[in-house]
Amino acid sequence: VTEGLDQERSEARAEGKRLGRALEVLETARRQQLADAKREGQLELLRILLDARDRLQRGLDAARRFSGPTSKPGHRSGKISLRQLIFSGANPLKEALDGLSALREGYRLSQARIDESLERLEVQEVPAEGLPFDPHHMTAAEVRDVDDEALDGLVLEVYRSGYLWQQEVLQPAEVVVGRLRTETCEDSEEHYGPAQE
Repeated sequence: VTEGLDQERSEARAEGKRLGRALEVLETARRQQLADAKREGQLELLRILLDARDRLQRGLDAARRFSGPTSKPGHRSGKISLRQLIFSGANPLKEALDGLSALREGYRLSQARIDESLERLEVQEVPAEGLPFDPHHMTAAEVRDVDDEALDGLVLEVYRSGYLWQQEVLQPAEVVVGRLRTETCEDSEEHYGPAQE
């Protein structure tokens, strides 16, 4: 009888250990699922921030092209009637440029705030302009013929910045790559891949 009880206790202990290991495996899997869900949520937020930043950058670039060099922001708000315009000595061109300057400053401040947030989240911009094309971090949006051999294979321009997060490409940089004029198109596409539309 004692022998039978010892054997049952031994089997119960073994079964308890198996159940304990199974619970540990389940807990580890649950923790991993939570970590994966958190990471996916962070990735989605980062993609939204990067899209907003890219849109601000395009707006800022357009404002720079339109208005020329930055002037000090500070414009009068409100509408000006034709009578005020004629008799007040107001300069509509200056008003428009001042308004555009204020818009540029607003874009710049918004972009700076997003950049601070991305930095806190440890998102890093992929360095690209003037560097050799890197297919792991960049996409060739355009291949441009160059006469200077030193520019062959280098990124001439960045259409859209690329970003890394935790050593993972969050968004590849979309770039223009220089190609020595003597190469054929097939050679270029083989090396850089087809240009993205």
